[in-house]
Amino acid sequence: MTKILSRIVLFLIGIYILMWLGVAAYFSLLSNQKANIEARLAQMSDGRDVSIGTLQPGWDGVTPTLLIEDVVVSSQHESGHALRIDRLAMRLKPWSVLLLWPQFEHVAIEQPYVEVDASQPDKLTVAGFVLRRSAARRLDPVTVIQWALDQHQLSIHNGAVSWYRADSMVTRYRGVHALYARDGESRSATAAVTTDKGALAIRGKAEGDLIQQQDWNASLEVLGDGNQRLLSAQDLSLRVVEGQGEFLLKRLNVQRLVD
Repeated sequence: MTKILSRIVLFLIGIYILMWLGVAAYFSLLSNQKANIEARLAQMSDGRDVSIGTLQPGWDGVTPTLLIEDVVVSSQHESGHALRIDRLAMRLKPWSVLLLWPQFEHVAIEQPYVEVDASQPDKLTVAGFVLRRSAARRLDPVTVIQWALDQHQLSIHNGAVSWYRADSMVTRYRGVHALYARDGESRSATAAVTTDKGALAIRGKAEGDLIQQQDWNASLEVLGDGNQRLLSAQDLSLRVVEGQGEFLLKRLNVQRLVD
């Protein structure tokens, strides 16, 4: 009986090693797949032009690393870019690849520009990718959010955002710096951003599974230049039913910045 168990264990270990070697080999050759990745992203973004300047995989011991530079997704708006990233550096958790749910120890994004297009009814496009839930969906918003929340650390340096609203107005944010960190089910996020009305500082914390569970706690704080609070409990509305819900920001009194 002991020999049978030993053989089963050795067999499973052998399968695992072969799978890991396959993943490692594919990852090491990832730079040769740049054209295929661009084509796949173009398809996911409904035919937009997508270009990647540099795609450089590497290894830090047994930890895979990836450096991507000069990423551009086209837009019909005046900037010409729905997404632009100067530099994206990532450290991947090795075990997560075999689970088909990649998790990154750290993601650093340098000088990103993101376009958020909410100008059309019942359609939200972020960085050129339409978020929708349907049989023909490109990206499921719930899956995207769950995957993002599962990452361990994300830093954004000197970013910019253009938000095209349904009323044909455009709101622009610049000097965006942010840090997100997760430790188990504890998550924290801090951000600083400059708006046309002045600077904002944002701090948030959350405990629990924000997607699947209802017994979680979260806090959000928005501060102005003089550390004055710009957000109160009455300004927020949150409703979650069976993992789906809506978050409504009723009012953010940015005008207080210039009073």
